[in-house]
Amino acid sequence: PPPPPPPQPPQRSALLGLHTCGDLAATLLRLYDRADPTLGCIINVGCCYMFLSEEGSDAPPAGPRQLAAGEWKVFEGRTTPLTPLDAPDEPATRKAAPGPAGGERGTGAAEPAPSDGMPEAPSPPLPPEPGFPLSAFLSSRGVRMGYHLRELACHSTVAYSQRLRQAGSLGEEGQGPLQVHCRRAVLEVLLRRRPEYSWLKRAKCGAVKNAASLPFCEYVRQCLRQAGVAPLSEAEEAEVGSELAPLLGQWRRVVVFFALRALLAPLWEALLLLDRLLFLGERGHLAALVPLFDPALSPRNYAVVGVRRLPGADTDAAFVAALPPEAVAICDGGAH
Repeated sequence: PPPPPPPQPPQRSALLGLHTCGDLAATLLRLYDRADPTLGCIINVGCCYMFLSEEGSDAPPAGPRQLAAGEWKVFEGRTTPLTPLDAPDEPATRKAAPGPAGGERGTGAAEPAPSDGMPEAPSPPLPPEPGFPLSAFLSSRGVRMGYHLRELACHSTVAYSQRLRQAGSLGEEGQGPLQVHCRRAVLEVLLRRRPEYSWLKRAKCGAVKNAASLPFCEYVRQCLRQAGVAPLSEAEEAEVGSELAPLLGQWRRVVVFFALRALLAPLWEALLLLDRLLFLGERGHLAALVPLFDPALSPRNYAVVGVRRLPGADTDAAFVAALPPEAVAICDGGAH
């Protein structure tokens, strides 16, 4: 009989994740680490860091589907409970907002807390393995970020600087888009000053189409509608317009604040990416952060690359030799 064919080396595969949102990036890294050795490489580009789960962190700000436990919304005369995602920092019972002619929106009475005949919906549990921190190094030191820093990590200094240059080249015509953050800041002043909206502070009101060109009262009306709460009456809108309109003139100060804040975005993104790099290194893999894209085209331009060591081969030297000079790598027990 003919001799048996020589044994073939097992086929090796790679795991590729492009713009893996939130916890999907952490899930893929854990999947790669625990997989069969034939899965020899992972290349992962993350995004949407604000959606990462984080042990001991704050929940996302309240929004149309994300409100504090015990909070209720009043809209078009109906009172409906909302699923809680976080513990309330204010009492659950909230007076209905006064409406025109001394009436009240909604039921006209104090809204009951869920304990008044309405079972409280359970808060969704955190995943058994949160998305941050991944590495034992950061976890053992109690490093936490919180929602707002993870959200800041998504900002692009390159894109915002281009936006500022474009606005400057257009003169007054380019000022409108730069005023949107000021409008949201003035809306926040409104939410905090009026007791019927105080529970909505830092709310996620969603994007408003043509926000820069809308009259401010119309902008407020759309934001409140998207937040799922009762709108202001005409008399209240007129009062708000006269009271808060002067604040809109401070939009340049808000632009300066936002630009200074955005300068810190790369710092927080670096912390998230280095945590993933450390995780792979701690698990015995070769790991590197490799800039793949022009940040002007894709703000998430760094890929986390992990390579499984091959027995009997000088994988470390070959790995480092294949990396571009600007990459950051972990191998041989140290960083390169």
